[in-house]
Amino acid sequence: MALLLDPPTLAPPPRPAAIIQRPAATTDEFRFVLQHSIAKRDDYVVTFEITPAMPSTGRKPRSIEFRMIRHVGAASFFALLAPTHPYIISGARFEVNHGQRYGVRARIVTAEGVPGEVLETDFVKVIQWGLRPNRPDEADAEVETDLFSVQAETPCDSPEGKDS
Repeated sequence: MALLLDPPTLAPPPRPAAIIQRPAATTDEFRFVLQHSIAKRDDYVVTFEITPAMPSTGRKPRSIEFRMIRHVGAASFFALLAPTHPYIISGARFEVNHGQRYGVRARIVTAEGVPGEVLETDFVKVIQWGLRPNRPDEADAEVETDLFSVQAETPCDSPEGKDS
């Protein structure tokens, strides 16, 4: 294992501007859009941390309650997506039911491991009926799909769908 003796080439990344919650399909799935100002995203990753569900919506999550979203390790780091693409994260450490309050923390990190400032907020979980949960191989998909936008490839009233 070689030691890196050179200083990092990139400055610490900026703090994310905002985290926007999107409706999830299940209790262990989370969907976020991360607003940021980084144009060249190849040199960065993002990590998310969450808290367990709070006992009531009146209780604000505390900083000491945050844990990496999928346990400590590479599974909790994601490629930095464009500010319009959602992160669809399934298999989270904590399950949060519809209507429960929980905390979210996001931090952008350079490829060299230099962390930026953290953005911390909290949400009330929304689970929307009709969203298709991710399969394990789709955990980091950039596209969000719901059952209402899926259309049949061959409509029943088209000539291809009828017997001649």
